[in-house]
Amino acid sequence: GEVQLKYTGYFPDGDTYSGKWDSKWGNGWSGTTWFWYENPAYGKQGTFKLKVFDGNGNLIGEKTVKITG
Repeated sequence: GEVQLKYTGYFPDGDTYSGKWDSKWGNGWSGTTWFWYENPAYGKQGTFKLKVFDGNGNLIGEKTVKITG
């Protein structure tokens, strides 16, 4: 079956952004999302983390990216 996936991005400065993809996803599908973060002029260096959740709020994956100036 297909499920609605949601995501939350955690920024080095403490901000978070949550949303969901427009369509449902099936097993083995892949896709992208993007976030805008102005660094180093307006942001902090550090780690950005993305967490992906299923429709019931269960964590199904996460990745981190180092942000450097």
